[in-house]
Amino acid sequence: FQAEDGIRDHCVTGVQTCALPISALELFAERGFFGVGLRDIARQAGVREAALYHYFDGKDALFRALVEAQAVHLREVHAHADAPVDDLRAFLTRIGRGLLDEMAAPREQLVFRMMLQDGFRHVSEGRLNPAERIGARVAFGERLMARLVAEGHLRPAPLGVLDVEFFAPFAVWRHLRLALPDHPLVTDPDAFLRGHVDHFLRAAAVAPPPDVSP
Repeated sequence: FQAEDGIRDHCVTGVQTCALPISALELFAERGFFGVGLRDIARQAGVREAALYHYFDGKDALFRALVEAQAVHLREVHAHADAPVDDLRAFLTRIGRGLLDEMAAPREQLVFRMMLQDGFRHVSEGRLNPAERIGARVAFGERLMARLVAEGHLRPAPLGVLDVEFFAPFAVWRHLRLALPDHPLVTDPDAFLRGHVDHFLRAAAVAPPPDVSP
C-alpha cells in the first residue's frame, strides 16, 4: 500500500502527512472509526500526536479526506466514458476494466472495509450523505446510457434500467471479492468482465458486435 495510492492532496513535501491519512485508513478498516483514537493514528504514522493537528482537525477531518479522495479516484475512472465510441464492446470493456482495477486497488479495498465497519453510524451522525454519493453515481450511469442510446448504440429503454443492468454487477463483484476472494469470478476478473459485457450487449445493444459470444 504505497503513499501514491493514498491521499495525494494531503501530502506536503518533507512532512509525513501522507502517512497520516494512510495510517488512519488502515486502522479504520481494521478496527472501525470508533475503535481508533488520534494517538493510535499518530503512532501508526510514526509522528507525534500534536503534529497531527497541524494538518487535520481530528478524526472527522481525516475521514472526510479519505471520502473525498475516493471521489477523486472515481471521477478519474469515469473519465473513460468521455472517449468516442468506435467499438461499443471495447468501450464498455474499458469502463469495466477501470472499475475493476479501482475496486481491486489496496486503497479502495481499505475504504470499502472502512465503510462496511461503521457506514450506518456515519450516515446517522452526518459524516456520510448516501443520497449524494449514490445520486452522483446514478447520474453518471444514466448520462452514459443516455449518450449510448442517443448515438444509436443501445436500444431505447429506461435509463435507470440500463444503468443498473450494466453497473450493478460490479458492486456485486466488489462484495464477492471481500467475502470470497478465491471465487473464480474474483480470481479471473477478465472472465467476469468479458461475460458481463457480452451479456449486457446481447440484452441492450442495437446490433451486438459479431465477436459477442452466442
